[in-house]
Amino acid sequence: MKEKKVIISAALTGAMTPKSICPDIPVTPEEIAADAVACAKAGAAIVHIHVRDERFRFTMDTDRFEAAFCAIRQACQQ
Repeated sequence: MKEKKVIISAALTGAMTPKSICPDIPVTPEEIAADAVACAKAGAAIVHIHVRDERFRFTMDTDRFEAAFCAIRQACQQ
């Protein structure tokens, strides 16, 4: 029997759901990094994230993506 390969992707943040509706949604770079590491330890190979502005609203601000990416990278190296 041929071995089946699986890639697990975790969508951590949702695109629009506010923290007021789901308080466990990670929104800061540090929260996103902690959840990304937890997902990786649970077997995820990919994490899909969105970032929020200072009022926790959806944004495509590249500086905020960079901050989240850097926090994830640093958390993975610990």
